Parts: sequence; structure tokens; C-alpha cells
Amino acid sequence: MVNTISTRELCKGLSISKSRLDQWVARDLIAPKMETSAGPSGRQWDITEAIKIATFDRLLEIGVSAAHAKVALQHIYGFKDDEVFLVLSTGMVGRIIPSTPRGSPTPTDDECTKVHMPGHFDYELVRGSELGQFLSNPDFYGSVVISLDNIEALVRPLFDGAEG
Repeated sequence: MVNTISTRELCKGLSISKSRLDQWVARDLIAPKMETSAGPSGRQWDITEAIKIATFDRLLEIGVSAAHAKVALQHIYGFKDDEVFLVLSTGMVGRIIPSTPRGSPTPTDDECTKVHMPGHFDYELVRGSELGQFLSNPDFYGSVVISLDNIEALVRPLFDGAEG
């Protein structure tokens, strides 16, 4: 059986008010895996959900919109053999290929115009061993980096001894 904790335990452990968590669920920003007949007060959360909630909260704290934070949650998983970082980056999102005469060779990347769309984010999980190289990509204008290992270290003690 999967270990779970109550909404009260989760909110206390993450320093999030219950009403705030209830608002996130009501606005479909956080989706509990299972509702109980006891309603919101009877919800139980597993460690994966708790990690996502803690990550969502951290993203909001640093100014990421709720809509972008919700999308970022879909990209969360871990690596067994390395640290993992959730990286939200804004920058080039594509290239405009110039028109060429019929039958001409395809233009090279250097011949294409890079396109940036303000407000567009790319979401990636990056291994700790590859983070520096990933962030040095000249096509990124800026990035937000969250250590999922640090989030897990915050959340895991909430489940020590949890019966579920």
C-alpha cells in the first residue's frame, strides 16, 4: 500500500495554508489522484503529489505564473543515478526558413532567422552532471532552476512513519 498523509499534515509540513491548497485544487492547478467521500478535508496525498505541490509552491514564490507552473508539473520525474533539476527556460522557440527557389538545397540553420516568443517557456528535467552545459545554451535568454532533490528532501520526512 502506498504511504499517504492528510491534507493537514501536508500543509503543515510545507507551510502552505489549507485554503491555498484547496484553491489550487478548485482551480484545477493541482489534481489529487483520488478524492475521498469525506471531501477536501479527507484527501490523502502520496509522496509524488507532495513533491509536485511543493514544486508548484516554489515556482509561484519565484514569480512563475500558475499556468506555467501547472505545465511544469507534468515534466517531473527523477533520476536514480544523478541529481535532477527542473529548468524553465525562455529563449528561441524556432526558426523561420527563408524562401528558396524550387529545387534549391535546404537552408542551413545559419541562413534561418531565430524566433523568440515572449512568455513562452520550455520545460526540461536536467541531470545535475549536465546542468552547466544545458544552461550555457546561447539560445536561452533566461532560466529558472529548481532542485527536485532539495524538494524531495523537504517532503520525504513528512512520510516517515506514514501509515497511509
